[in-house]
Amino acid sequence: MNEEATRSTNFEEVESAASFVKAALGELRPTVAVVLGSGLGGVSEIVSPSVTLDFDQIPGFSGSTVEGHTGRVLVGSFEGLDVLFQSGRFHLYEGCSGYSVLLPVRTWAKLGIENLIVTNAAGCIRSDWPVPSLMLVADYVNWTFRSPLSGAKALNEERFPDAAHVMDTFLVESALASATEAQVAIYEGTYAAVLGPQYETPAEIRMLKKFGADAVGMSTMPELLAASALGLKAVALSALTNKASGVGTAKLNHDEVLAASSNVEGEMKTIIQGILASIRTTKRNVIR
Repeated sequence: MNEEATRSTNFEEVESAASFVKAALGELRPTVAVVLGSGLGGVSEIVSPSVTLDFDQIPGFSGSTVEGHTGRVLVGSFEGLDVLFQSGRFHLYEGCSGYSVLLPVRTWAKLGIENLIVTNAAGCIRSDWPVPSLMLVADYVNWTFRSPLSGAKALNEERFPDAAHVMDTFLVESALASATEAQVAIYEGTYAAVLGPQYETPAEIRMLKKFGADAVGMSTMPELLAASALGLKAVALSALTNKASGVGTAKLNHDEVLAASSNVEGEMKTIIQGILASIRTTKRNVIR
């Protein structure tokens, strides 16, 4: 298939997925999407879902293959603000193409989403930070050695986005203010995105630390890159579930990551509620 045909097919798939979801939503018009990482699905309890869709119901989507990712879309209202929760995601390490990994975010943008909140579970590289705890992603390092934006350009995206300005100042300040008000400890740091699915070696963690990384994970970077190309306002939050290899002595496993995520799920929920409240207030002021 040549590039022009691939571009056409991809564009039609986004259109098809967005049309299906829009029809299912009825009068709901979400302007905020929240991507929930490993073990953080309970954050969606912020809203009572009016609409729930499994991934495999949506054209072009497939069911989640990773434990802790339910593979579901829930849409409901938070104090008058319609919010879409994406519980689970697609990963490059699952063998997904960059296009497939970005399909959800591109679909939400087509629906009219303006704000993107991305969460993940990550390993903590800092020896002086406790786990489990929360980190605001102030910056990231793409250590997958690939860009999910490569290939045919989606019609509504910038070809060469400035990834340095993907984090929206208002959303970042709202997250920090929410944490302060609720007395939730949150760190600010750099997230290193690696391909996975294996956990890193101690030597790899030492290298990432020298490159300025404070946490490491296998997601989030693709969604943030898509946000920068689509012009979405974005903020990212990490649940620091474990000490990275060589920083701690415990053998790493996914079950313990999920358990640790659940231990900070309430704090993550509090911060996201604060962000949503700030967005809601701003929208009301604009309407007035």
